[in-house]
Amino acid sequence: MLRRRRGNGLIKLLTAVLVVGLIILLFFSVRGMVKSTNEEEAIKIVEQFYDYEQEGDFGSSWELFHSLMKERYKKPDYVQTRAHVFMQHFGTNTFQYERSEPERKFDVQLVEGTDALKEVYLITITQIYHSSFGNFKIVQPVYAAEESGNWRVLWSFQKSEDF
Repeated sequence: MLRRRRGNGLIKLLTAVLVVGLIILLFFSVRGMVKSTNEEEAIKIVEQFYDYEQEGDFGSSWELFHSLMKERYKKPDYVQTRAHVFMQHFGTNTFQYERSEPERKFDVQLVEGTDALKEVYLITITQIYHSSFGNFKIVQPVYAAEESGNWRVLWSFQKSEDF
């Protein structure tokens, strides 16, 4: 009878260890899926933004801006200025772009005088132009943040940027 109790205790201990191990594994699996999904959504919105910009569809790209960006640029002004600068001044109708892998960042303030955003993904975009002024690249840090359940695009206006 004494052996039986020791066996039951060992089985209970092993069961408890197994259950705790499965809970930990489940936690990290779910956490990884959420991070992966957010990262994928951030990439998707930034790529959609620059796909619209490539096509010269600046109105559609403006729609993908975060509200902080929409406050800074009114839609008609943004559309007119982007078309004027990139198409007329640069003498080009489109560009190619490359993106870096996203970097997850926390508590980032992109616009002075506004609250920090809790979680953003930083993606560096390199736009490649073949223009009447020769070939050149524009490198810009671009951020994606979730706002009201949708991922949106932001640019930084902090003077402390390395760029």
